Amino acid sequence: MPARQLEGAALLVAGHGAPGVGAFDASAVHTLGQIGEALLATGSPWNVRRLTATIGDRYPADRKTIKRSLSALIDEPVRVGVLVLLGEIIDLSGELALVTGAEAHDYPEDATLPLGWIRERLANAKAQHLVVALSACGRGSPDRWLGALGTQRGHHVVAVDAPATGNPMIDALLAGLCGDALDPQTGTVTMASLSKHLAAHSRAVQASSIDETVAQPPPLAGLWDVRHSQLANRPRPRRAGELEDL
Repeated sequence: MPARQLEGAALLVAGHGAPGVGAFDASAVHTLGQIGEALLATGSPWNVRRLTATIGDRYPADRKTIKRSLSALIDEPVRVGVLVLLGEIIDLSGELALVTGAEAHDYPEDATLPLGWIRERLANAKAQHLVVALSACGRGSPDRWLGALGTQRGHHVVAVDAPATGNPMIDALLAGLCGDALDPQTGTVTMASLSKHLAAHSRAVQASSIDETVAQPPPLAGLWDVRHSQLANRPRPRRAGELEDL
């Protein structure tokens, strides 16, 4: 039986310096995992890979692994590609770069990846449509980051945020894929509807007006919503007169 053709490919990176990536706070890593689950739950074949800067992780968010994984994403002839980057941005003699290791300032050639290099690869992606989300801290402004990362392609959405705490834009991306960004006319999450949704939760956006579907939540999405799965085991307050379970 022939293998099903991939609908989409996603690379989710919880990199160095990103809030919620450390040993004592893995909230960002958890959210990226839920984004992967949301894409896989659409029922269409997706290839999802997650890299993290957590010590001991099997797939580290180091320079070599990110470059190899990004090249694989760019070469996938899929309908939709998704790239999520969480991390820190530094300025190296006027060139913005993503931190990919602990010694970025001392050995930038080994522990950083220029945003310009990433942009060049994204601009040549084989995916018909591409969604890129960068949530970072560090040097420069979101507008400048978007200027370095934006592809100026009408079939690409590039959203950038510099949150004071947490990763609200990444939370919004998850919510959008789970149904908050549905286009009422198509009943699916489209490039245009997701673009508009992310614009409300980010600092700078390269928007798209294309009505092509990015993801289609399955029927009864409210029962499937991966955001609610963690609530299933929480105790429910008892109503007046209701007996406690034995």
